[in-house]
Amino acid sequence: MKSIRIHTRTLLVSAVLALPAAQAADAPPAPRLKLGAYYFAGWSGKSPYDDGSVSNAWAKGMPTHFTKKLGTEFAGRTPVWGWREDTPGVLERQIDLAADHGLAFFAYCWYFKDAEGKALDLETIYPFKLLADWNASVWASTNRPAMPYIPVATQGWDRRPWEATNGEGLGKGSKVSPHFARGTPEEFEAYIRRMQEWMDANPEQTTPDRLGLIYAWNEIGEGGWLVPCRDDPDGAYLKAIRRVVYGK
Repeated sequence: MKSIRIHTRTLLVSAVLALPAAQAADAPPAPRLKLGAYYFAGWSGKSPYDDGSVSNAWAKGMPTHFTKKLGTEFAGRTPVWGWREDTPGVLERQIDLAADHGLAFFAYCWYFKDAEGKALDLETIYPFKLLADWNASVWASTNRPAMPYIPVATQGWDRRPWEATNGEGLGKGSKVSPHFARGTPEEFEAYIRRMQEWMDANPEQTTPDRLGLIYAWNEIGEGGWLVPCRDDPDGAYLKAIRRVVYGK
C-alpha cells in the first residue's frame, strides 16, 4: 500500500519511491499538476432500509447511503469491490489505485450552500460539455492574482438514485432533478487537460504546486465518481487522469 498522511479534512496520498537502479527507468515522469479528488465517506454504517423485513431484503448489510435504485436501475455504478468501503483492504486498494493513476490526495468534502445560485430548469438531461464549460468559465472569472486559486473539475452530476420517495431512494426530493449525461473517458480527459492548460496560462493564479481538485472519487449516488465500477471495470477515467498528469 502507498503511504498516507492524514490532515484536517484531507487524506494525502504519496507514493514512496525507493526503486532499485534497474527499475528507475520505469518510474513515472514528474507530474504536470497535483490533482486530488473529493472523497465521500458515506459507504459504511447501516442502510436505513435494513430492517429485517422481506420487502427490504435488498438492503441487508448495505451501507447508509445505498438505495434500491443503486442496486437496480443504476447497478452499473456498483464499485468493483462492492458497496462497502469500511474495511482496511478496500481502503488500501483505493489508495493504491488513486496513487497509481496520478492522484496525489483525497479531500474529505464538506458543504457550502450558495443561496444566490441560479437553479437549472427541469430538463431531462444536460450534455456533459455544458458541465465542463461551466467549470472552466469559473476558472477564467477568478481574477485575484494575490489569492491563489485551486480549480475544480466536476466529473458528473446525476443524483436520481437518491431522489425517490417510494422506498427506492433517500427521499431527497419528489421530482427528478436536472442531471448531466456522463462524459466519455475521452471527454473527461479533454476536460482535465483544459484545467492543466488554464494553469499553464495563469501561473500567477495557481498554487505553487499547481493544485487541482476533481469532484469526486466516489460520490456515486450523486453521479460523480472515478472508482472502477461494473460499467467501467478497467478504470478508464482513472487512466485518463494518468495520461494528463504524466503526459502519457
